[in-house]
Amino acid sequence: MMRTVLLILLTLTGQAWAQPLFSDTNLSVQYGDGYKQAFGNNKGSSSTGTVVTIENMASYQWGKHFLFIDRFSGSSIINDFTYGEFAVDFSLSNLLGSQLEGDWLKDAYIVNQWEMATASNSDNILTGIGARWKVSTNAFVDTNFYRRFQDKAGLNNQDNWQFTAVWMVPFKVGESRFVFNGFMDYATAFNNNLGRQSGVFHIQPQLKLDLGHYIEKSGTVFIGLELDIWRNKFAQAGVNETTPQIKLQVHF
Repeated sequence: MMRTVLLILLTLTGQAWAQPLFSDTNLSVQYGDGYKQAFGNNKGSSSTGTVVTIENMASYQWGKHFLFIDRFSGSSIINDFTYGEFAVDFSLSNLLGSQLEGDWLKDAYIVNQWEMATASNSDNILTGIGARWKVSTNAFVDTNFYRRFQDKAGLNNQDNWQFTAVWMVPFKVGESRFVFNGFMDYATAFNNNLGRQSGVFHIQPQLKLDLGHYIEKSGTVFIGLELDIWRNKFAQAGVNETTPQIKLQVHF
């Protein structure tokens, strides 16, 4: 039912999809050591691996969307898997016809997200309320609070809650330009046919150097470090991942 509601909301945006105020597509490759296998005979085992990520985002008069797909591969211990999210957030200022912007608040949103993970055979819909906060002219911090309508996945997974924060802060050191960005998720514990499944904490801060700036194409090529911290990976108690990653990112 929630997927149907999301499709209806997408339809209501009409031709606005073709009129972005801002858009970006990028491809990243991350290599790290410390990825954990969440399921099966090798549960809890660590390995090196590679993650390829494609992202697309845009903002519109009516709101914003964000899409990313991760593909993990390159390990003989951890099964290859794909993880993706597609989020569509509707501006309350636009819906209400009244500007909500204030001293600290940029806008509020009805937030909707679809997520899928082949590793856990999950296909979930999230919906809730979010806000974009004023930080500085070129920076942002978003906070979203969701109800997670979980795919039963043959295990009768109960629905649960999630809090998400996303940030992006550009800054300069001398002639060099950097971006500090990332996300943090916390999803609450839930029950299924196997018993109590653990709450999940996942954070990925990134520090990236703008290489494009040195060839007069600022914002096109970045290199940096990303730290992947995942507690109770895919709700599996005790499967804790702390993985430093080298990251190369190209924007199109």
